[in-house]
Parts: sequence; C-alpha cells; structure tokens
Amino acid sequence: MNGAKVFVTGGAGRTGSLVVQKLLARRPQFEPIATVRSDTSKASLVQKTSIPESNVVVLDMAQKPEVLTPALEQAMKGCSALIIATSAVPAPQPPAPGAPPGPPVFLWKENQAPEQVDWLA
Repeated sequence: MNGAKVFVTGGAGRTGSLVVQKLLARRPQFEPIATVRSDTSKASLVQKTSIPESNVVVLDMAQKPEVLTPALEQAMKGCSALIIATSAVPAPQPPAPGAPPGPPVFLWKENQAPEQVDWLA
C-alpha cells in the first residue's frame, strides 16, 4: 500500500472498527494502523474487517506512560494522521434485590475508568 498511514486507537471498539472499515474501503489512499487491547481483540478485528494482521498493534492505552510512550512512538512511525477512538465503556450494574428505584449504577473494569482511558491515555 502507498497511502497515508492513519493510526486508529481503539480499533476493535464500535467506533474504531467502523473507522478501520472506512479507511480500508478507501485503499490505496489510506492505510489504517489500528491498536487493540488484546490478542483476542486483534483476531476479532482482523476477521471482522480483513485488515492485515501486521497493521494491528496490541497496545493497552491504560499502561503507565513509561511503558506506553515508547510503544506508541514505535507503532506510530510513518503515520501522518491520528484518529482517537478509545473510550471508557461502563458496565451497568443490576439493582440490588429489594432496592428502591433509582438511577442506574455503572462500574468500569480495573484501569479502564474514564479518567484513565479518556484523559490520561
């Protein structure tokens, strides 16, 4: 591919995978480089979008800066654009048995609260 490399964070998420699909549809103008949090997410994105495995980087954006920064620098080499599609995804919790009606309660997985994923990362 000779297109502009576009780095997509959160490539396996709802929005990120749509971005990857749109970029792939515009080849050779664009070449997506996507980040995902796990090998499972990588396999799922490759199957869902047909992005080459070599264009998917397993990288958790919630890592400490001293780990994340060098990994990002390496993964982003040659990229001319960045699309940030990472987002904290809340998990709604069921109400306690016998609890009165009230607003929903949301929790996040460890190290995946909005502050860590949307702000610090």
